[in-house]
Amino acid sequence: LKAGHRDKAAEQLKIASDLQPEDPTINYNLGLLYLKQKDYEQAKTYAKKAYELGFPLPGLKNKLMQAGKWEE
Repeated sequence: LKAGHRDKAAEQLKIASDLQPEDPTINYNLGLLYLKQKDYEQAKTYAKKAYELGFPLPGLKNKLMQAGKWEE
């Protein structure tokens, strides 16, 4: 995802999510991917799951707040 390969990253993250749906890092990264695609609903869904699973960094939440797409 950082290297700019969104399609490949999306494919790999979806496979990872199927294998480990309760992994907070995978959910966080899927949220980042959807945020970059401006699919805010999907981004918010994965962000909330990541945070419910204990992901510690607030970056995705902050970006969604800046976009006006986050509510507690």
